[in-house]
Amino acid sequence: MAGGPKSLVVLDFDYTIVETCYDQSLVKLLAVPLPDDLKALYLVETSWTAYMNGLLSFLHEQGITSDVIKQTVLESRPVKGMMELFQHFAQGQYEVIILSDANQLFIEWLLKDYGIYEQVEQVYANPVKCSDGKLIETYYHENQDWCSLSSKNLCKGKALKDHVEQKRASGVTYSRIIYIGDGENDYCPTLELSTGDYVFARKSFDLERKIKDNISEVAAKVFYWESGKEILQALQDIQQ
Repeated sequence: MAGGPKSLVVLDFDYTIVETCYDQSLVKLLAVPLPDDLKALYLVETSWTAYMNGLLSFLHEQGITSDVIKQTVLESRPVKGMMELFQHFAQGQYEVIILSDANQLFIEWLLKDYGIYEQVEQVYANPVKCSDGKLIETYYHENQDWCSLSSKNLCKGKALKDHVEQKRASGVTYSRIIYIGDGENDYCPTLELSTGDYVFARKSFDLERKIKDNISEVAAKVFYWESGKEILQALQDIQQ
């Protein structure tokens, strides 16, 4: 297989690679309660990026520096078995990308801390900029209106399709796509997969429910997982 087409591995981040949603840890840094308007954003599923921006802004107002935020984010631990899975990716014919509605800066901090940053070809996530010491999360897609399955700031299906098409234009094709995720927003890219592809949906999370409710719409082979070791075993079985 050396020199042949690689498998494209696409991973979500929160609750797929990292076992946390770090906003809760950041809130604990505050000595005062969150404002009511910020609490309201937290309860609206489609306003997650707006909520994170509001939280980062409020942390800045309360004197919480980006260094303290980074230290807090780096307390997040990987999902069980994920580091063994990445060791497998490093040894095989894989190209690894991350496709996440989290922010790119936090993802890169954690990938470097876990020692797997160099294994990731590309991170598709919400960009972050720093203005006067304040972290500001921006949209990957600016108010997308073409996909009702996705949030307004990121359609993962389009991001995946664009990646594959850009690679094809440069002469790179894949033997298969392996999609690993957990959330409802991972369902849209699942529909982009073909019969030779694989989707790994985390057990007891929204992607599993969405796939089971619409199984006839999914062309790829479906696996359900609880740890990275289960994904690793399935990939080893596929290769045999």
